[in-house]
Amino acid sequence: MTFQIKEITLYKSGVGFFNGVCKAKEFILPVDEDIVDDVLKSLSIDGLQTVTFSAAEEKEAIQRKIGIAVDSNNAFASFVKHLIGLNVEITTTKKFKGSIIGVDYLILDNQEDEESGVDVLVIKDKTSINHIPYSEIKQLKILDEHILKDIDVFLDLEALTRKVGVINLSIKTNVDNATIQWVSPVSAWRLSYRVQFSEESQKSIFTGIAIVDNTTSIDWEKIKLRLVTGQPVSFKYDLHTPLSVYRPWVSRESVSTAPILAQHSIPKAGRREEYGETERTSSYASPSDRYQTGMVIQAKEKDTWDITRQVITTKTQAMTEELGAIVTYKVTKPITIQRSESSLLPLFTKSLKCNKCVVIREDRLEEAMDALLFNDSLDLEKGIGTIYLDDIYAGEAVVVRGSDYIAYRLNQDVRVLKDESHETKITGLSISRNIMVQKRTHKITYKISMLNTSDETIPVMLELNKLQDYDPKKKPTKESANYYRYNFDLKAGTTKKDFVFVKTYTTSEYIRDLNPDTVHQLVEEGILDDKNERIVMRIFNNLKKLTQKEEELDLLEAKIKYEFKNQERIRENIKTLQEIKQDNKRDEYVQLLQNSEQILDKLEADKKQLASEIEKLRDKI
Repeated sequence: MTFQIKEITLYKSGVGFFNGVCKAKEFILPVDEDIVDDVLKSLSIDGLQTVTFSAAEEKEAIQRKIGIAVDSNNAFASFVKHLIGLNVEITTTKKFKGSIIGVDYLILDNQEDEESGVDVLVIKDKTSINHIPYSEIKQLKILDEHILKDIDVFLDLEALTRKVGVINLSIKTNVDNATIQWVSPVSAWRLSYRVQFSEESQKSIFTGIAIVDNTTSIDWEKIKLRLVTGQPVSFKYDLHTPLSVYRPWVSRESVSTAPILAQHSIPKAGRREEYGETERTSSYASPSDRYQTGMVIQAKEKDTWDITRQVITTKTQAMTEELGAIVTYKVTKPITIQRSESSLLPLFTKSLKCNKCVVIREDRLEEAMDALLFNDSLDLEKGIGTIYLDDIYAGEAVVVRGSDYIAYRLNQDVRVLKDESHETKITGLSISRNIMVQKRTHKITYKISMLNTSDETIPVMLELNKLQDYDPKKKPTKESANYYRYNFDLKAGTTKKDFVFVKTYTTSEYIRDLNPDTVHQLVEEGILDDKNERIVMRIFNNLKKLTQKEEELDLLEAKIKYEFKNQERIRENIKTLQEIKQDNKRDEYVQLLQNSEQILDKLEADKKQLASEIEKLRDKI
């Protein structure tokens, strides 16, 4: 290899930046086929002249171009068919020079319904045609240079087909010792921790160890390595596959000038095909063409945007040696990692002050956990940690940046029970017009009973879920976005603690919707004073009057309805009596109708008066 990788920068987002030196002006860079697009869009070389590589065409497409396809199970017979018409020189016991006409099967014996024969090559020289059995051919020399080149292309294609997965970039530069750089996807490096806690010093030693994989097709020999937590924007884009751009069809002219004909001989409109070919009118691609061009490209653009968006919105982590939100770990000594190998690399060691405790979380009360509680929040990259207490394996934990403890083991000495009660009280009351506003408090009480089965006092950190709009009566030691934290020492035996959370809120109700019993209870409890009681009772009295008036109104409306129906009956009778000419009887019904009109007028007046009284009562209420 005529180039050497000097530096590699690996990002946690799965991208690697490679920096090397070209010792010669011409060299080969082997690239995995699945990452060649990334290399092509990022490759940068001092004094670059050319970069050549095999096109990403389908094998069948290349075979169609060179016109050669050989059956590996019948290689000679299928191969010589491509030599028909070409000049060759064949060596058997003697030499033949001429053009191949074709292949044939020569029957040697035909007895008892059984045929026997041989495959022969038919060749024409200057004066004769010869049949040469395949078995006698010792050498076949091709005299056509063009077909020889096609055969070389075919063989190279077969060789590349076997060596799937690697593409060789042939690079030429104009300068010596040119710098070469490229970016490609790699396996993301991972971070894990070894945490050694010392009981004597009450400190934990964090050792950060990275796992790095060489998944490229190149050995990393004595390279400088950087590991970066940043996540630069990176996406896939197809540069390797040949791009066929859709072009519209333009119809060729297929209609000549028509002769001038007599009036009755002019053809009907739309019959141009009588004078020539029917024109191709469509200038658009077929549905399959449209799919192969525009629709595929559109899908790739969508996929690219999804990947870009995902990378942009991913949060980064920070630790020491920060550049903004990015942390870079530099491996001080050159390292070597062969291809398809991985390596564990120690990055840093950090000492943190801490102490042991038992963590009890409300949503996991049955799982009290042994933990290390640190004096300050952890400023470390997220990773898996293995915990050792005085050189003895204790458990494993997830180290999270911003947390101040890591829980590593289920505690066997502490048992926890929780009882929960709810209470709602009215703590204040006011009346505004016809609305009663009540100030209420809702209290939630957690009665937590903890049993310490050991003989020692155990430091405990209790985390209770935060409740929206509720405030703790007892001030917590510390609080996070989701928990109230209480730190205390748990003595041997049973310890009980109460934690109260209170929410204050108001309710509003129309007094007319209240139950009188509720009002009397508020008075007895001293919540409703005399003044407000008088207001409420006055409203209740008006409500009672309103109910009575509304009932009277309903009765009046029923009487009015009845009187209207009575008038309809009387008018029908008057009409009938007039038709049969019983005038005396008719006059009686006319008098009844007049009496009904007077009754109806009085009912309407009473209804109007009652409606006015109801409206006044409603205004008072």
